[in-house]
Amino acid sequence: MIQSGHCVAEIAARFGVTEAVVNRRLALARVSPVLLELYRANEIDLDVLQAFTLTDNHATQEQIWNDLQEWDRNPEAIRHLLSNEDIPATDKRAKFVGLPAYEAAGGVVKRDLFSEDEEGAYIIDAPLLTRLIDAKLQTLATQANADGWKWVEVQPQTDHQALGKFRRIRATPSPLPPEDATRVEELEQKLTEIGDQMENDPDADCDALDEQAEEIQTQIAAIQEQQVPSFPADTKASCGVVITIGHNGEAQLIYGLLRKEDAAQLAADRTDEDAHAAEPTTEHPQPYSAVLVETLTVVKTAAIAAELSQQPIIALAAAVHALVLSQFGLDLKLYGTRGSIQICTTQPNLSEAGTSKAAQSLEEQRNAWFARFPKTPHALFTWCLAQDQQTLLALLAFCTALSLNAVKTKNDSGASRLQHADALATALNMDMRNWFTPTAENFFSKVSKTRILEAMTDAGKAPNSNAPALLKKSALAELAEKAIAGTGWLPEPVRIQDAVKEAEETEELSAN
Repeated sequence: MIQSGHCVAEIAARFGVTEAVVNRRLALARVSPVLLELYRANEIDLDVLQAFTLTDNHATQEQIWNDLQEWDRNPEAIRHLLSNEDIPATDKRAKFVGLPAYEAAGGVVKRDLFSEDEEGAYIIDAPLLTRLIDAKLQTLATQANADGWKWVEVQPQTDHQALGKFRRIRATPSPLPPEDATRVEELEQKLTEIGDQMENDPDADCDALDEQAEEIQTQIAAIQEQQVPSFPADTKASCGVVITIGHNGEAQLIYGLLRKEDAAQLAADRTDEDAHAAEPTTEHPQPYSAVLVETLTVVKTAAIAAELSQQPIIALAAAVHALVLSQFGLDLKLYGTRGSIQICTTQPNLSEAGTSKAAQSLEEQRNAWFARFPKTPHALFTWCLAQDQQTLLALLAFCTALSLNAVKTKNDSGASRLQHADALATALNMDMRNWFTPTAENFFSKVSKTRILEAMTDAGKAPNSNAPALLKKSALAELAEKAIAGTGWLPEPVRIQDAVKEAEETEELSAN
């Protein structure tokens, strides 16, 4: 009927079958007569014969049959050999473009009539598919460039290793509208009340309260889902986008990627900003020398560390905070956040703290811990695994304390780092007067006579006459030590500042 000019539809109607059935029968008729004879002799299964319909070339069909070992003569192996240079429609590149778009551009598709949907379709014009992929990716790149990103890179094929050279900055959810934020606060308050009732009321219906809590959590989640993550303009100005093809053939845009050179520049800019923010003004000159400030802040660092080592819960929070800053890229300029906890293998040099109470406390703890440790790295890890949570928390607190850096050097202002140290000291509820007392040796002998007299006045021990001003500096220093003793007066570098107030003032100045 085909040879006489009938179409597939007419043949299908004549025999009462679908067009697909007719096409499959015609494809089988085009298989090599040699293979058809083997089929009639029951030496080839029907599914194997169907696999050969991927090509009309009888020589190729026969060669593949003869080359295959008996145990390899299966439909999968035959289809693989016949489509080895073709691209299956299930390939993510083919899915990305789509068969309709490929065929509309003039591409030819080879189909296995005995497979369903795209499972048996193959793209045979790879160069055309590549051009279509490039055009579609370039369109996405143009859109991303217009969105303000510093750079956009197209990588049709990428992997974790290629992306591993970047730091990933995450999008931040947009703020909730005031009414939604208020609603979330109300719901969270209800959750707290339910928790209190379940804990304190022995007659409470816990099952009912659990249901209420689940319903409230569902409501909170529904509200928070409205927050669309986005990137600030300054983040886009520093980061880029990689455009690639996802596993299922969908376009995948990986936003917020920070190159190493950009991260280094951000860190340098942040350091410059800190230094500029901490420069003394003509109205408020720095009252002490840089050397003395560094010495005093070393003592302050040791004191905060000594306190921190005794409060594992706060040390745990501080350590997690430091890791979050680092792992989420929040220590960079685009977020303007830097902490005093430094999770690393080094620690500030606290030798200037000398024989201070804090330095002695830290040294005693170090010796006590070291005496408990085994002497090899592997044994130490085994030892850690064997410890209870309380011991590990105590050790974590000590190690975290040693990493703290609140030292202000001449060339390192570290404004946000020093503010974080004060915030940490405030959380510890510590009193620096327990750790440092100004004496002639550690302070007064290192400042001018004018500063000594100012300190006495600030402490409420101003001289009643001009006689002290006529004393030699060493004598005045000893007088100041005795006069100020018991007042609780401390020089500014070792005081615990109101970190919250300072941060708010800094943010206000930045906004202005």
